[in-house]
Amino acid sequence: MFRNSRITVISAHPDDFEIGMGQFLLELLDPERDNRIEICVVTDGGAGGTLRVRQQEQAAVETNLRARFPRTFVGIHPKSYAFPDTELFPSKALITYLEEVCRDSDIVFTHFPDDTHQDHRALGVCIQPACRFVRNVIFYQSYSVRNFQPTLFFDFTEAEMIADTGKLGLISFHTSQVERYQGSNQDLHEDMHALAAYNGFLFKTPKRYAEGFVPWRIALESPPSRRTAAE
Repeated sequence: MFRNSRITVISAHPDDFEIGMGQFLLELLDPERDNRIEICVVTDGGAGGTLRVRQQEQAAVETNLRARFPRTFVGIHPKSYAFPDTELFPSKALITYLEEVCRDSDIVFTHFPDDTHQDHRALGVCIQPACRFVRNVIFYQSYSVRNFQPTLFFDFTEAEMIADTGKLGLISFHTSQVERYQGSNQDLHEDMHALAAYNGFLFKTPKRYAEGFVPWRIALESPPSRRTAAE
């Protein structure tokens, strides 16, 4: 499972996927898994700061991942930044957009539908009709999610998380957001420690830290090999 697959990660804003599944994403990008991973950032990120800065920060993450995983990381989807930040709502237009972005995906990750942020909530709702034919759809844990009870976990050590090559390394590219919340009750680095420690506690892992996920749909058999299909 999670090998030799076409994976699409849907993120409402720049930095959401790093927060929700940054460490597992790095694992999925491991060349030994032979995945092909593309990320779609749906809104322009302008409400959380300067639009140009937010997209430059996301581009820096893309550059980093391309350099580290040239064979498995496809890049940021060309249809990214299609909607204004904070203005997503469930609609036929959003469903159609997500259908196009997720076409031919074996696995899709995105936001959980019960969330206090309207953009996250809209994606969680619309992904279900949009991905009705996708074999695997999994929700990751955003900053503002509610009633999230993970049943899938990916565990890791604190050292793996805080390394320059780990989850916090990816989040650190979003300097505007790290500095915006630093020292507040939404300090990104502190909150990532707390959330990962809590998920690690739920999972009872000796590694102590984890990311949690809720599946909407999971196929218990592997997708057909891309190479076989091509032949």
